Amino acid sequence: MLNRIKIPGIDLADSDRMPFVRIAFITLMLIIFGLVFIMIELNPNLDHMRVSILSGPEDSYFHQMGEQLVSGAKKYQGKLVNVTTEGSHDNLQQLRLAAAKGGVRFALMPDGVKYPDTGKFQLVARIPKPLTFFVIGRNANQYHYLADLKNAHIGIGPKDSGNALIAKYLLDDKDLEELNFRLSYFDPKVQLEQLQLGNIDAAIFLTDMDDPLIKEALRNKLEIITFANPEAIIKSKPAFNIEKIYAGQFDHVSLLPKKNKTVFTVESLLVANQGASRTDIVVLLTLLSREFPKFIEYNRQQPKNMELPYARDLRTFIDNGGPTLLDEYAPALVSLMPPANIFHYVLAVSLLMNVLGIWNRFRLWQIDKTRSELEQQIVQYFGANLSLVEIRNLDTWSMDGANLEELNELIERYQRLLLCCKSYTSSLVTPMGMENVYRYHEELISEQLSALKKISQA
Repeated sequence: MLNRIKIPGIDLADSDRMPFVRIAFITLMLIIFGLVFIMIELNPNLDHMRVSILSGPEDSYFHQMGEQLVSGAKKYQGKLVNVTTEGSHDNLQQLRLAAAKGGVRFALMPDGVKYPDTGKFQLVARIPKPLTFFVIGRNANQYHYLADLKNAHIGIGPKDSGNALIAKYLLDDKDLEELNFRLSYFDPKVQLEQLQLGNIDAAIFLTDMDDPLIKEALRNKLEIITFANPEAIIKSKPAFNIEKIYAGQFDHVSLLPKKNKTVFTVESLLVANQGASRTDIVVLLTLLSREFPKFIEYNRQQPKNMELPYARDLRTFIDNGGPTLLDEYAPALVSLMPPANIFHYVLAVSLLMNVLGIWNRFRLWQIDKTRSELEQQIVQYFGANLSLVEIRNLDTWSMDGANLEELNELIERYQRLLLCCKSYTSSLVTPMGMENVYRYHEELISEQLSALKKISQA
């Protein structure tokens, strides 16, 4: 019996307060949905972008790329700061410090750089604009193999720059120790002057294919050294790729270079430490995909060099073909709660609603069962031939004191059942729409209770 069962839920004494609690709950939900709506961007751009990125010296390849990205961010109302550094080695050190103390968490780096601890860094993206590894010399036709450069004095760019690091990546090899290369550090323009003066035998430039400095070198009778066995040279250097430069590619009139040349290239990378936030990673990926049309397809391809682990968000971005709808239209919401967490919360809410639905069906079954039992007692008192309307219209009904006491007890139980049903109607755990079913049972119980009260007072 319902009067002997303690049903979990809203206390009957609090039933009068339920409408006010529900109004407060609905108001809170409206405020939350309003805040979420405010976070939605109907015209998506990058105005939430507030990122800094380490590049290199002001005249370096990566600094110029950083400026390109800054201009691209401005087009979409984003703010990107291009931080000038002393080179790739400095970038690496700053990323390490930022992981512990805070600071800039992204850097442009050439592939092939050795990382002291790959677990503390992550590869955010491969940028479809590789650097070209030029080896420039005088009388370059005399150099066909690395062995021909034995005892050569070679300029490898500024100290700790990406230029110097990648030059050492190629030349600082145990197999080449007996060649006794003499490596010196120069700024690019000084290095070119030293080469023209004959103070060095060769110079290495890691730069853009269309760098005016390379064209200047070729116009001054210097030549690109091309090796006869490039595949053998890079076999143990997976960061390198091979590319061909065609005769006249730099100058069709003067025919620069005079012949086809083979050069090496290395990829341009966007690297971050493990402290980089998901929001910043995704917004940078979005910017790169807008600045470089082939960005997504380029990053789908498997690279030869896999020293750094991929940022998890890069794979999601590539598989999705760009930012997700939440990243694009509600970046502020995603910054507060990553999509994976949103999915988990939605799943939890869905499971909760299902549980509440099952729980309310159980409560409804209890009410219906108890009401049916009470109806059977009405039949015992008045017989099965009288309807509620007929019972209500009875003028007299003879009963002794014991029967009257039982009838009053039945009325009391009906009242408790009605009060319990009303509390369920206004309960916070009653799903929207289910209250109509409770109200239907309230009407049935009220009709039966009204008939019993009238006959008890006759």
